[in-house]
Amino acid sequence: MSINFILNNKFLASSLCFAGGYALNYTLTSANKLAVRWGFQLDMQNGMSYDEYTNYLIDQNKRVAEASHVTLNRQLGALLCDFAILGAREEISYRFLLEKIVLPWLFPQLAIYSIAYTCISTLLFASSHLHNPLSNQEFALQFFHTTIFGAVSSLALHRIGLLGSIFAHVGFNL
Repeated sequence: MSINFILNNKFLASSLCFAGGYALNYTLTSANKLAVRWGFQLDMQNGMSYDEYTNYLIDQNKRVAEASHVTLNRQLGALLCDFAILGAREEISYRFLLEKIVLPWLFPQLAIYSIAYTCISTLLFASSHLHNPLSNQEFALQFFHTTIFGAVSSLALHRIGLLGSIFAHVGFNL
């Protein structure tokens, strides 16, 4: 099976984007966990490590769900729906509208440097994720992660299409 066959098959390519987005997030999170274990104070969430912060969020969600009488299946369904809707919204906003329509319209002189559109939309995407609403801190590593992901998602948009970048984003959010 050649790479052109995969790229021309939108379903297969989008599925690979989903897996790639998930793998990229897993890799970046693992690198952060390793850095924290080695003593670097990176991406601490309210003074907690990733594991402590994740357990805190899980416990907090369990308490809210129990108080609201929401079943785990409903909670997981809502979470997956959020991941899918947020991924689609951000990809349509940043990759499609901004990178493919607004920036070329505002700066047609940059058309020969399409990488400029990618860089601008990626940096705007990353800067919108700089502040974590669950914390009082701003995170440089979150900016770094979303910058890397934004570039990968933009590549998916250019090589596969909007569906590929949406699937990559949903995979990254999981």
